Amino acid sequence: MRHEQPLTRAYTAQHPQAPAAHRPPAPAPVPQAPRTRPGPPPKVAVPVLLVALICFAVGIWALTQA
Repeated sequence: MRHEQPLTRAYTAQHPQAPAAHRPPAPAPVPQAPRTRPGPPPKVAVPVLLVALICFAVGIWALTQA
């Protein structure tokens, strides 16, 4: 049994698409200096990473103890 598909012409032909109004092209964006990624400065990040590594080492050591 074949189902009849509704025709779109019935409702699209009633509202023809008007051509877009002519607009001047947008001005080119002004190049900006590349932004640095947000985050803590290295003098804060390095000690935090070291503490995290020590915590991992202590945790792994504790899990290996009987």
